[in-house]
Amino acid sequence: MVSLREAIEDRAAQKQLTSREFVCTLAVAVVGTTSAAFIQLGDGAIVTGAAGAYEVVFWPDGGEYANMTYFITDADWQAHLQLVVCATFFDEIALMTDGLQRLALRFDSRAAHGPFFAPMFDALRESANGTASDLEASLVAFLSSDAVNERTDDDKSLVLASRRAGGTRGAV
Repeated sequence: MVSLREAIEDRAAQKQLTSREFVCTLAVAVVGTTSAAFIQLGDGAIVTGAAGAYEVVFWPDGGEYANMTYFITDADWQAHLQLVVCATFFDEIALMTDGLQRLALRFDSRAAHGPFFAPMFDALRESANGTASDLEASLVAFLSSDAVNERTDDDKSLVLASRRAGGTRGAV
């Protein structure tokens, strides 16, 4: 993480800007066959899936006030860095920015919203039989749809990974 901060500071200096101009949160998943490591700083979320059940690794760290979070460029970034290593197999992983939190997470129970993730992963598994551009176009259409934009005006980045083959369309 220190190298990442240094790279940001170097880039800012090259551009004659402050590192504050390059603020970013962080979500990292390193997943093996018998274990996984997760790192998160700030809001957004990492969600794991196994056998159709989805869990949030770290609850988004939004800070003390609304629309606040922590960034890698903050002076106290290390105090907010979350890390966990677990000896567990996950067959699906999602990493998302804060713009999707209200759609993908259940704030009342601090849980992942299965009906959001199940069709996403199903489409990903199905795309293994087609082309990635088909999946990308569908995902872009969904994320820019009126239904989604009515619920968020923030950034909406989503990374999905699955080890499972095939899938059943319409599964929830």
